Amino acid sequence: QILCRVLRCLFESTPFEDAALFIDWCSLYQRPRTPEQDASFARAMHDVHIWYLHQGIRAWMLTKTCDGAELCTPYYQRGWPSFEMAVCEMITQSSFLLDLGLLDDTCSSWDRIVATCRLRRRPPVVPEAFEDSLQEKTFTHGQVDCTLVAQKYAQAFLEAIAAAEELAF
Repeated sequence: QILCRVLRCLFESTPFEDAALFIDWCSLYQRPRTPEQDASFARAMHDVHIWYLHQGIRAWMLTKTCDGAELCTPYYQRGWPSFEMAVCEMITQSSFLLDLGLLDDTCSSWDRIVATCRLRRRPPVVPEAFEDSLQEKTFTHGQVDCTLVAQKYAQAFLEAIAAAEELAF
């Protein structure tokens, strides 16, 4: 419902006529997987950080869970969302980063959604500090996911910093 509402406002208030959505967890095969699905998942994990590091991406974070949701661990306590947000914040324009958990009844136009839900970007933390912060996060697959997320963050950090001409926060 939230995505439909936001997309409707986007299309009504901007020149955009269509959009492609990558809904991270839903867009990749989850366990249990067939061998073919495992191979697809492994290929996706190799470059998973690129979805969040690309300057043209619009990252919409669903930071609130619906009542009765199966997964109700708060957004900011989960490991993968922490990675996704941290990587998005590295180089994505602030106006492209929206916390849809802030959406309220006043958000009836695209301009109002952006004004209400825009995130204030934080400077990136060094990979070692990010890895330390992951120890306090929840992961579905425990240490395996934690290690992977730390590695992908380090890769994204090095790629972003190496290519950056300017970091403005």
